[in-house]
Amino acid sequence: MKRWAMGAVGSFTGFFNTIQQLLYLAFSLQLYFVYSKRIKNFFSNTYRLQLNWLRNFLFIYTFLFLYGALQDVVNISIVELTWIEKWWYQFFSALAVIYIGIKGFFTDTTTLNGLDFNRRENFPNNKIKDMTNLAMKGKASLPTETERQRVMDYMISEKPYLDADLNITDLANSLKMSRSQLSETINLGFGKNFNDFINTYRVDAVKDMLSKNAQRNLSLLGIAYECGFNSKATFNRVFKKITGNSPTDYLKVTT
Repeated sequence: MKRWAMGAVGSFTGFFNTIQQLLYLAFSLQLYFVYSKRIKNFFSNTYRLQLNWLRNFLFIYTFLFLYGALQDVVNISIVELTWIEKWWYQFFSALAVIYIGIKGFFTDTTTLNGLDFNRRENFPNNKIKDMTNLAMKGKASLPTETERQRVMDYMISEKPYLDADLNITDLANSLKMSRSQLSETINLGFGKNFNDFINTYRVDAVKDMLSKNAQRNLSLLGIAYECGFNSKATFNRVFKKITGNSPTDYLKVTT
């Protein structure tokens, strides 16, 4: 009877632990992907702020969770595993903890200090579309044409997008606007988040340099850096998203 009770308690504990890990993974992945979307309303280049090491850890943890669950099924239903066979799960779990510890310790997150994702200015993409549709039906107001023109004129005359570290706070200060006012103007007035808005100008700048045969003196990546991009991965992804072609294919088509 005592052995049965201990087995029942062990089974309940194992089940509870599994549910706990599953919920941790689900909520952590949700928080990460929400974060990776929302930082685009604050920064023009997000490659170094994506915290990909944290995403990698969550994927590794997911793999370990599935591996551990499979191990339990085999141990209970097929054959009892030896401690050596079970040891690998503990070994890889330890490596994952070491990985997250080292990457977390050496990651500079000071740039992210003071961000408030709950402010009214942080419109996700679906909210931007909803507000724009409501405005077209006369049920909501969009930023005035004067505000839009003011931002456009500044972007053309001062070219702030050439600064790879440009963020929405700096641009708002330059325009003598509040951050929320600028964010609302970009989100609702142009129908884009801050990141997409700035990168559109950068892609246009790249295209302009290519039309002037800048590729004779600079590589494509060099041109991208001149136009405000700070990583090859971001440049390729953004350029293809906006033009429909990779930078290399675009160059072949236009030359």
